[in-house]
Amino acid sequence: MKIKKIVYIISSLIIILSILLWTIFSSNNYYMYGGSTSVNEFMQAVTNIWNKDKSHKKIIYNSMGSQYGVNSVENNTFNIGFISKEVENNTLSKGNEFVDKKYQDKTLIKDGEAIKVKDDSSFSFVEMLNNEKNRFLSLQFAIDKIAIIGNLPNWLNEKLPSINLKEHPNILKKIYEGSLTWEQLAKEEGIKDIPNSSTKIISIARESGSGTRTAFDDLADVKNSKDSSVATSNGMMVQNIKNTPNSIGYVSYGFIQNEIQKKEFTTFEINGVDIKNKDYSFSRPFNMILKAKKSSWNQAKNLVSFLFDHQEIYDKEGLVKDFVLNKIISKG
Repeated sequence: MKIKKIVYIISSLIIILSILLWTIFSSNNYYMYGGSTSVNEFMQAVTNIWNKDKSHKKIIYNSMGSQYGVNSVENNTFNIGFISKEVENNTLSKGNEFVDKKYQDKTLIKDGEAIKVKDDSSFSFVEMLNNEKNRFLSLQFAIDKIAIIGNLPNWLNEKLPSINLKEHPNILKKIYEGSLTWEQLAKEEGIKDIPNSSTKIISIARESGSGTRTAFDDLADVKNSKDSSVATSNGMMVQNIKNTPNSIGYVSYGFIQNEIQKKEFTTFEINGVDIKNKDYSFSRPFNMILKAKKSSWNQAKNLVSFLFDHQEIYDKEGLVKDFVLNKIISKG
């Protein structure tokens, strides 16, 4: 028994050491990026094109979750972290802060080869980067739609295409806090010929720390989803919905846009607007997090310049291109 325990400890140490050494040595040849699993599909499409150019370092993207991305920038494991939710003052760990307000909420444009702040020729990137040691930047680069998907009861499958959050703003909150059945949901949405039954809605949420979960909870005003099942990735969420009758969940649109046509699950309209429509409002931002220093900003600037020139990646992944520097949301 003791021998097995020793072997296990040694094996674990070898794995940890291998990861550490790999990170140290690979950083000389690669940009180490990572974070949100929702951003993963987009970043894989980016790296497939970026890494073909031998004039710069290649990118490695590690899909480990939004909070992991932030923490890894703070401890210098990643050059840039990616999160799939709004940036708030408490996004960073205690003791770390974003740059001053005068550098915040600036829309970026590409003018020739230069990245500039729109309608503000006096903005100084050099001044912004001349900050204390623990200052950070955020950079919004896309808007992602969140799809509400479900595996509906047979009697409801063709009757409930939309969830009306304007008339029933608390409907998703009720579902995720466990106080609504499919019959009650159908009644609230004006469905006729509802059977005299009581079918529990099985809600599936993302794990704590997921950017998708944070964005969904904020948009739906969900405070407590402790009775929901948990999926730890977009892929697991989709699979769980497919395999669980009477379930409902949420997922990044970029992840499922090619699966919608298979009709293996229901994708809800929100307020009568199809998710493919540009006016679909149930959405959240994709953000980069980086240290406020010249080397980090130069990396981000080069990536932003690349993204400005590759609209086809946004189109393929179902995202809206939107570059805003230091859009920090203050809440409460």
